[in-house]
Amino acid sequence: MGVVIRQSFKATIVTYVGFVFGYVNLVFLYPLCLTPEIYGLTRVVIEAATILAFFSQMGISNAIIRFFPLFNNIEKRHHGFLFYATIVPIVGFVIFSLVYVFFKDTIVAYFNKNSQLFFTYYYYILPLAFFIMYTTISEAYSSVLMRIVVPKISKEVLLRIALIFVVIAYYFKALNLDGLIAGFVVSYGFAMLVNIFYILKIQSSSFVADKTILTKDNKKEISTFLIYMLVAGMGANVVNKIDTFMISSKLNFTETGVFSLAFFIATVIEMPSRSLLQILSPIASKAIADNDIPQLDGLYKKSSVNQMLFASIIFVFIWINIADIFEIMPNGNVYKGGVWVIFFIGLSKIFDAATGINFVIIGNSKYYYFGLFFIFFLAGIAIFLNNQLIPIYGITGAAIATATSIFLYNSIFVFFVWLRFKIMPFTSATLKTIMLFVFVLFINNYLLPHFDNAFIDGLVRSLIIGLIMFPIIYFWKISPDFNDVLRKLLKMRSIKHIQKL
Repeated sequence: MGVVIRQSFKATIVTYVGFVFGYVNLVFLYPLCLTPEIYGLTRVVIEAATILAFFSQMGISNAIIRFFPLFNNIEKRHHGFLFYATIVPIVGFVIFSLVYVFFKDTIVAYFNKNSQLFFTYYYYILPLAFFIMYTTISEAYSSVLMRIVVPKISKEVLLRIALIFVVIAYYFKALNLDGLIAGFVVSYGFAMLVNIFYILKIQSSSFVADKTILTKDNKKEISTFLIYMLVAGMGANVVNKIDTFMISSKLNFTETGVFSLAFFIATVIEMPSRSLLQILSPIASKAIADNDIPQLDGLYKKSSVNQMLFASIIFVFIWINIADIFEIMPNGNVYKGGVWVIFFIGLSKIFDAATGINFVIIGNSKYYYFGLFFIFFLAGIAIFLNNQLIPIYGITGAAIATATSIFLYNSIFVFFVWLRFKIMPFTSATLKTIMLFVFVLFINNYLLPHFDNAFIDGLVRSLIIGLIMFPIIYFWKISPDFNDVLRKLLKMRSIKHIQKL
């Protein structure tokens, strides 16, 4: 786990630098410069483009992780693997763009009653989807090369800086609403170009396909996998994104904006997991290919404890300061209606983190097609729960529906991994983390003082909880990897030490 921890640690640092910009954007800049309705519009446009991008890439980003070991040969420039990673999405983009255009009236009608602005910016989604598609693919390709930091910088930092300029320009009327949405599209295009140039720079890749590497059996396996990922992705997108679209349809873009901001705050919890999963995926894929179950079991358990611990720590600091966050936020009274969205989504993210690399294991094993049965079952549950709960509880109902879906989704996957591989992610460290989590929240709610000034209240509360929580984590030895990183941080005396870490 040494290489994994170093890579994921560096990427996590970049991710949280990006989070600072994202936090400034969403918690201060967007509430100040955009109405909730316009903010909701930008989120729906981005989510719609993300879904179209997923369909268009036709599972190739997942296939890169799964099948790169087959092509991996630096001397032969990976047998032209980059050619396949480039051409398949182009074909997919053409096909699904035509479908998107053909069904325009049906899609627009879904939003027309409460969110009519979607019609105005319908075609902006096409170029945005193209840029998101190749950003995702280039990230996947970088991860198999064990070089995930620069793509993280482009996505988490450079993109958000670009969006800051776009939103400020809109606020000072240098851009109208058309210019704002176009600025979002251009910003994503910039992030894509950074990733592509980086890949071409770090390794000599060939766009000439080496067809000899693809036997009849390999072609069949890859084709089957791509079809599976495409179909499974349909269900996964329903589970993960249906709430945003149903809120827009059943309520309005204003409620979508409040929900999206709250959802972003909760999503911060999973950032360390994203970095860890990016570097773990190719390692887990190789362990599965080699049938190395002991190594896979070790990865499964370590990913679980590390992801859950970091997720719990972040949730604690968010939740103990939640009132102060909305107090400091411009127009916080408008957005504080999303407080329980943060709570329920946050808990679901902790559970998702605690289940480790369950999806990676199934997705890279011979049992990957079983995911279809699970995901469509859960997609049906997600649609049903959102349909029932949004009219009653509004955006909190959507959060409960999403959290329930995530809990069921991961529970089924954990059970299936145990059934087929006889390995589980949970250990005694899982119980220790839960106990610590409950303990510090109890202290916050019943023992800590409150101050009228939001900045002082947040600072004192965070300092006290941190001084209680981190020594317990260290001396209780919940995570050896966490303790190792903490020891290195305490011993660092120069930039040289930071670079070694």
